[in-house]
Amino acid sequence: MSMLDWYVALVRSKATELLSLTDILVADAFFSKYEFVNEVIGMGFRFVGRLRANSYLRYLAMPDSSAPRRRGRKKKYGEKVDFS
Repeated sequence: MSMLDWYVALVRSKATELLSLTDILVADAFFSKYEFVNEVIGMGFRFVGRLRANSYLRYLAMPDSSAPRRRGRKKKYGEKVDFS
């Protein structure tokens, strides 16, 4: 059992008590992992947390109608989001 699994089990065991107080769960960047966030949202919480240092966001690709058609799959994502 990993540490994240242990914390998911802890939140699950106290979910009814916590949801009676608030539905917002605030956590630091360690808990901003897909598995933890999905489990907590599935319990009925809303998750607020800081992004991890190794994460990045990307814009969705905007199709350019004036560009000539290219072979292959169209781009799904565009440039990275710059937070600086």
